[in-house]
Amino acid sequence: MSGHSAGGATALQVGHDDARIAAVLCHDPWQDALGGLENIYQNLGDKPIHVAQTCVFLETVTKDSTFLRDLQSKHSNPEQFESIVIDKTAHAH
Repeated sequence: MSGHSAGGATALQVGHDDARIAAVLCHDPWQDALGGLENIYQNLGDKPIHVAQTCVFLETVTKDSTFLRDLQSKHSNPEQFESIVIDKTAHAH
């Protein structure tokens, strides 16, 4: 399952809700799009999660957020979580 921005948050939600989803790839996931995502932490299990962030999104939207750190620390297999920042890029609307 993959998504960008609000779709990235949706990809995480669907990954949480649907056992058929084997992995989640999200680009600049806008965690506020779905409200509180605390319940997602519990049911993603050991599904691989890959997060790609543009440097501008990281510096502006998620700068003070603990969302990605929380997601990684609460993942049942932290080795299955990867977060990268793509240098010299901006969030496309």
